[in-house]
Amino acid sequence: MTEDELRDGVRRLLSRYDLSEGRVLAGTGFFVDGRLVVAVIGAELCLRLDESQKVASSNISLLHFAGRPVPGWAIVDGDQLDDDSLADWVNQGLEQLAPEVSGTYPGGDEALI
Repeated sequence: MTEDELRDGVRRLLSRYDLSEGRVLAGTGFFVDGRLVVAVIGAELCLRLDESQKVASSNISLLHFAGRPVPGWAIVDGDQLDDDSLADWVNQGLEQLAPEVSGTYPGGDEALI
């Protein structure tokens, strides 16, 4: 997915929430209830990962800023994303905020989006 496709996809997926956008690093951050869910930086998706999760896929890497790793954050290569996988990753970002996000957190295996 291109940068524009990623931004449009994230907007569509988060449209039911109190969504705002702002500059983060060199990209666009998407905030729900004022908390950062994901960011699009170039053609990459940046999101929080739980400390217990491991980067196990070749299209995911740890976020680095100013040459240093940023704990708890990962980058997903947009070239490897389609609509379904983007929804999975955005849902992952939302899960890091739940149950603080507005609306009801369905819990279980159900997606927030």
